[in-house]
Amino acid sequence: MLSKGQKINDRYEIIKTIGEGGMANVYLANDTILDRKVAIKVLRGDLSNDEKFIRRFKREALSVSNLSHPNIVEVYDVGEEDGNYYIVMEYIEGKTFDQLIRRNEEVFTKDEIYHIADQLLDILQPLHEQNIVHRDIRLPNVIVKDNKELALIDFGLARYVDDQRYVKAVDYWYLADFLLHLYYTTYNGLETLERPWYDELDLYDEEEKFLKKLLGISKDRAKYHSIDEIRQDLNKVKQIHQRKKKEEEGINVISEVEIQKIHLKSFRANIYNLEPFRVIGLIDVDVKYSYGIERVTLAFYRSSGTNNGKIKGLWYPIVGIKLETGPFTEFTDYLNHALTMSTRRGYGKKGWLAKSVFFTDSYVPKSRFRGFSNGPHYEPLFEIGKTLMNLYDEDSYYEMHELDAKTLDDLVIEDRILPGNKHTQRENYNRLMADIINGVK
Repeated sequence: MLSKGQKINDRYEIIKTIGEGGMANVYLANDTILDRKVAIKVLRGDLSNDEKFIRRFKREALSVSNLSHPNIVEVYDVGEEDGNYYIVMEYIEGKTFDQLIRRNEEVFTKDEIYHIADQLLDILQPLHEQNIVHRDIRLPNVIVKDNKELALIDFGLARYVDDQRYVKAVDYWYLADFLLHLYYTTYNGLETLERPWYDELDLYDEEEKFLKKLLGISKDRAKYHSIDEIRQDLNKVKQIHQRKKKEEEGINVISEVEIQKIHLKSFRANIYNLEPFRVIGLIDVDVKYSYGIERVTLAFYRSSGTNNGKIKGLWYPIVGIKLETGPFTEFTDYLNHALTMSTRRGYGKKGWLAKSVFFTDSYVPKSRFRGFSNGPHYEPLFEIGKTLMNLYDEDSYYEMHELDAKTLDDLVIEDRILPGNKHTQRENYNRLMADIINGVK
């Protein structure tokens, strides 16, 4: 063990011990050159001559140093001095979920659990894209920072995917186990008879199926193959929860419309204007209606991040684009009326991105980003926006050169039945937009 005041590499001055593990101890220290607090992970002295543990320790440093993500701990320095192998890392202020649950007895609502699941998926995505599996997503290894964002630490068990022993499904299992710990914070535990978690916890059917599929114990042996698949099912669970809450509050649930699967390979886009730089695009999704599941084309645009707090690079939903300055005539009668009623003067300028139906003057939770539906479809639309951002950044889209304002408008309200559908794109689009518009009133 290192003591207070001791220096490593004549630079890092130990302040105190902040963690002890089976392989290493973690210290809070001061970087005397850059005058900042850092966390230093030091291999235990009794293991410092064991080549197996030294290789594992160095592997951890290497796996994290190749990553750059605001919610993954950053490595600053790696070295060895007097037999002490050390990793100097970003010091993250906050509390681990282990501290929150076991010491503070924090209780997590379903809304909070879903939000945490979303954040964990955001962290896992770049890891898996670089073929790294963490293999240790547990309560002590996830920190809630002071700004309420999550941070993943301790990459001691991280490995590169080999599709044999080290597979992405291991992280899916850990994710489910992590979430189950959060669910159990609301369990009263008064029963003397021990039962399986899916009998003890108050879960929706879709929620139970979701967790079992993450754990790889579904009856039909169904498994997840990507983060995107997990997101889609998580969104279904969130939609069901929102509907149940409205029912409990006595609010009439308007319809059973649900945005489901995203057809990733259908994404097509084209530059719309340069100042500010914007791109428009189309994506096909499966939408569940009372009459069945239909494939529907939706319109989005890539934000330049120049106004109203928009996030640069994120894709936001639009009804379409104004073709001429004046009253709304470009869309269906219903949408023209809705846009007229939701704009200040009842008309728009040429080139205006028609998106007013996604806004509301009523209270909007601070956790929600402006520009997406504030009604029942906020979550899936937001997930589509993030998915399109990733696809665009990865050049995973079809560059549709002929996609201009008129073509985009025509395609979203065309009177044609898409393959596999029973209703026209125009009818399906109108019904979905009606659900969104009714949801933000």
